[in-house]
Amino acid sequence: MRVSQATITALVDKLVSHGMVTREKSQIDRRQTDIIITDHGRRTIQESPDPLQQRFVRRFHDMEDWEQSMLVSSLERVAAMLDAEDLDAAPVLETGDLRKQP
Repeated sequence: MRVSQATITALVDKLVSHGMVTREKSQIDRRQTDIIITDHGRRTIQESPDPLQQRFVRRFHDMEDWEQSMLVSSLERVAAMLDAEDLDAAPVLETGDLRKQP
């Protein structure tokens, strides 16, 4: 990945300070340090939005209001044409007003 040891150390320091990981001496080779994810780190990963969804939210937010309205109405029309109103999209989608997201 062409990342220096100093950069990795700084990143791990931040993760440790936020309680995402812990450092432990390796049981196999005492010269090595293992980075262990914490329960808090696992929960954070599970609750984090997918990068594709984040990119969509950013680009949707950058659109003019009229463009957002047209896109939403077009997608609602496609969903109606596919009789998709009764499908449960909760496992893959986060609901809410996209304009209120960062």
